Amino acid sequence: MATFDLAFEQAVAKSTPASLSDIREKQVVGTPLEKLFGAVDNFEFDPSRLVVSATVVGEQYRTLKANIAHLGRSGGLGSIVFTSSLKGEGKTTVVVNLARELAREPAAKIAVVDCDFKRPGMSDFCSVEPDAGIEDVLSGAASLEECGVYSRRDRFVVFGLRHHGEDTGDLLASASLQRVIGELEAMFDLVLIDTSPVLSTSEPVVLGAKAGAVVLVVRAGVTQRESVLFAQAQLEQAGCRLLGVVINARPSYLPRLWLLRKYEYFPDAYRHKG
Repeated sequence: MATFDLAFEQAVAKSTPASLSDIREKQVVGTPLEKLFGAVDNFEFDPSRLVVSATVVGEQYRTLKANIAHLGRSGGLGSIVFTSSLKGEGKTTVVVNLARELAREPAAKIAVVDCDFKRPGMSDFCSVEPDAGIEDVLSGAASLEECGVYSRRDRFVVFGLRHHGEDTGDLLASASLQRVIGELEAMFDLVLIDTSPVLSTSEPVVLGAKAGAVVLVVRAGVTQRESVLFAQAQLEQAGCRLLGVVINARPSYLPRLWLLRKYEYFPDAYRHKG
């Protein structure tokens, strides 16, 4: 299994959320994605979690992008679930910054889907308020086109959630989940799915088994070894294809070797099993 390191860095600007009704009024038909979804000029990202491309951290995201592209060529991915063992490990931050980097490729079609039904954060992160949520799409009450918001500057689509903390067991167990993932994979080159922690709910296990692959986000110096190993075991037992681990919030001054010694599981327990 591959392991990626991401240092922690803060960056830039923020403004007021826009409703999807306002978005559709100013929509201009341009790219194929603009023809399908409501569009904004740009997402107004949470500045405390935005990574600037021209930094060491930005370079690490480019490395992560290259690794995912390589793994995708060896066995088509289509969609990747991003989860963690516990809350607060930065998976939403990783998903959005990776989407921004992937969308820099000309003609790339990238989607970000918020499936953290207990603590959704994607709409707040990007400052959009969709008229319909992905839970409405799963229930058949709305279409993907009604749920998605496209940014002309950032060049990817966000599918947010409207309802918090509802019981999603029936939705995730239904055939509609596989159908919606299939529709997303047909529309986009890559779908990044942000979901809840493995040790909190069953959602990442169910989603991971139906998506193309899973990436586990681990917060450096915080997450306990046992928690990560248990999360890994849960995912693999469910038949998820575990691509690797992203080490998030690693201070740039901290030697990599120190991390390898501190988290003894990297050399053995996280070896990719092919």
